[in-house]
Amino acid sequence: MAVAEIDALTAAIKQKAPPGVDIVIPPRVFEEMGAEIIDFERNAYLTVRVPALDRYSGPLGAMQGGMIGAAFDNAYGPFSYLVAKRPCVTKTMDTMFIRPIKAGDDALIVRAELLAKTRSLLFLQGRATNEAGKLVATSTTTMVILQHDQLANMK
Repeated sequence: MAVAEIDALTAAIKQKAPPGVDIVIPPRVFEEMGAEIIDFERNAYLTVRVPALDRYSGPLGAMQGGMIGAAFDNAYGPFSYLVAKRPCVTKTMDTMFIRPIKAGDDALIVRAELLAKTRSLLFLQGRATNEAGKLVATSTTTMVILQHDQLANMK
């Protein structure tokens, strides 16, 4: 993984922020979920490992779907910033669940990949597997690349 490249891109994104706009990288939810970047190839993919903690479980003891969605977002978010070299926000995100992942026993491995990029949008897809490599869920998302004036309005 190109840790130095990720750090350099992150610093550049923060530096470009309009006055008064605080960009928190990694986002607090990334840290709260215990996510960690485990693989990265610029403009191709980013892979994140997220523990399937007991506190993320639904009534049957499996990781709740919303938390799996948040795990996808924790891969899409950092990856979108690294691809666009600017802040991005989620416009749409669709997730299809394949099999449960038992909370407390495993981790979710989420790989976000770039499908296409326009001037204002990113189209990404993701796959989430358990640590044994079995498919847990798939996802697609459309991310909006924020322009400087849109960032200034977020103060």
